[in-house]
Amino acid sequence: MSVILGRPLVPQLSLSPVTFHYTLNRGALITLFHPKTQSGGAIHLPEESASEMGKYFSELVAKFTHLNAHPANELKAKIITSPEMLKPSKALLSSAGIELTGEQLLGTELTDAYFYSDSGRLRSGKVSVVPEKPLAVHRVLIVDDSTTMRKLLREIFAHDPALKVVGTASSSIDAEKLIRELKPDVITLDLQMPGMNGAVFLEKYLPIYPIPTVVITSMGADDGTMVLRALQAGAVDYIQKPVFSEIQEMTPVLCEKVKMAARSKLQKEKAPAPVPKAESAIAPNVSHLDLSLPILIGASTGGTVAIKKLLSGLPKQIPPILIVQHIPALFSRTFAESLDQSLPFRVKEAEDGELIEAGKVLIAPGGWHMIVQKSAHGQLQVRLNQEAPFHGHRPSVDHLFHSAASSLGKKCVGILLTGMGSDGALGLRKLKDEGARTIAQDEESSVVFGMPNEAIKLGAADLVVHIDKIAEQICNWLESKKVA
Repeated sequence: MSVILGRPLVPQLSLSPVTFHYTLNRGALITLFHPKTQSGGAIHLPEESASEMGKYFSELVAKFTHLNAHPANELKAKIITSPEMLKPSKALLSSAGIELTGEQLLGTELTDAYFYSDSGRLRSGKVSVVPEKPLAVHRVLIVDDSTTMRKLLREIFAHDPALKVVGTASSSIDAEKLIRELKPDVITLDLQMPGMNGAVFLEKYLPIYPIPTVVITSMGADDGTMVLRALQAGAVDYIQKPVFSEIQEMTPVLCEKVKMAARSKLQKEKAPAPVPKAESAIAPNVSHLDLSLPILIGASTGGTVAIKKLLSGLPKQIPPILIVQHIPALFSRTFAESLDQSLPFRVKEAEDGELIEAGKVLIAPGGWHMIVQKSAHGQLQVRLNQEAPFHGHRPSVDHLFHSAASSLGKKCVGILLTGMGSDGALGLRKLKDEGARTIAQDEESSVVFGMPNEAIKLGAADLVVHIDKIAEQICNWLESKKVA
């Protein structure tokens, strides 16, 4: 059974057998189990989060009931908690109508807790003392023409002991010099700079100095094309420029993205030449593909490049393809249009109620969940909604995959590509459980081996495949009709 390490304030859920492992000192661990579906979930609430316990617990319950389609009053709960949080934990369960079937108080020593999602069992024991590993510190170079922004970013990174700003630059000329001298581990790069803009500068230095880079942009309407150009050139990720009113909210997000980029792997290769509209991107020996089976793709960090590579490997005649890429609303249409211009089939931003048809790729609009649904006439269509973000994302890969599992069953292919976090892992497992064929991108070709790795841990992937080989594998399945 796969073991997943739980993190504070992050709801953990599984419809498949997994073990959630938590190391506790103070606070409360609340576990939920649904006997009929043999599924479970848990959340660790540190003591300092006591004032917001209700919010985080409600998020866990909402996600759980959404995934297994059963009401909260069918759940059973067990808790391990410090004495101070016992009463509020019980109050939360009571208000939700959830029965408490077991409780344990934390002592003064660290405690290991293991929750088994398929049985609801919760066991705990004393933590063995192990030597602490030294903290890895990532050296950061900030490139931005704004003095105010350079100062603000320096202050933000100072909050994280794993980040150390070793230099700042106001232009590409200064930045290139500091890159040579300081050899930073990671770079934050502004796009809108005088002279050479950030995207062009990135294209210049990255082949010589392959340093992970996070683009920091104002997310203006004019930035979409430039952001995509930076991502195609090798930028790991992008994020909106913080403002003073959002410092508290943005600090952990920005720090996490920069740390993640510093740990990522850059794909060292030349960008492929655009595929002419009239030509196939793959050898013409795959002329008998089953075009009735939709392909579902989910991706996050590093996904724009991976998606283009995957689609470029497909022939001109394709089955319906639905894509969820974690992307801001301003950029999703630009992303779709850039793919449409370089590929031999139609690529567009999805519209609510649009039919799912062969020969067309639909990309979820930023800020909207996209699901698969049958119309009143039995035709497959996409529906868009703005329900609450799932795993912090809207669009969410899990929303797409779960809806496809319900509407399509085994008659589809699910693919989870590079990305930070776990969005899509549970959904891919659901697709596999329904009999659909599933693929997770391998670690070697992933910029961030987060989402696919979580899927692999859940046993959700039939195959783990290098990005260069995924299109070929899809064609093999569709040609031999091994999917249905």
